[in-house]
Amino acid sequence: MHLKNIEPPVKGNTDGLILAGGRGQRFNSQDKGLIPFHGVTLAEHAIARLTPQVSHVLVSANRHLNDYQKLNINCIQDIFPNYPGPLAGIHAALKNSESDWLASIACDTPCFPMDYVEKLSAKLTCSDSLVAVAKSNNRLQNVFMLVHKTLFNSLDEFIKQGERKAQIWLKQHNPVIVGFNEPTHAFYNINTPEDLAKIEKLRCDD
Repeated sequence: MHLKNIEPPVKGNTDGLILAGGRGQRFNSQDKGLIPFHGVTLAEHAIARLTPQVSHVLVSANRHLNDYQKLNINCIQDIFPNYPGPLAGIHAALKNSESDWLASIACDTPCFPMDYVEKLSAKLTCSDSLVAVAKSNNRLQNVFMLVHKTLFNSLDEFIKQGERKAQIWLKQHNPVIVGFNEPTHAFYNINTPEDLAKIEKLRCDD
């Protein structure tokens, strides 16, 4: 990291964010974070995988807040109304986090790598960028990003202009692209009950 006065990302200065604030429209409008997965909820599963990788974990949720608060985790809500999408969750977390860096993951992608934050951090440390994004199976995983808190104002303005697409915002900041090659289902996400049935048959770390 060569940018003036910017400390490189390490576990001690990086918070983790679990994005669970969507409407679940393709999943019968269910709150995805509370859907059972291998004996726990998707949110609990994500907490267990993300906690060893970061300093603190936040959960972005906009419904059933009492259920999330029972997980003894810092729960935040979108500042913008009407569910503007995952960028709104990242925006609220950047505003509330006390750490310099924020690593976001989606609650409906249960097999995200256990070295996810480490890999993004390593690539950012060797760059002049303030944001890194994961890439898997030739696709950018746009909400799987590691971002510095100084980009909050940019994101705030972007959403206030009515923009919603993470990829458009990321392109404004010359993101570091970090490839993940294994396992092939690491970034498989659950959009429908059929997706859930399929991924439940897999072992995340095989």
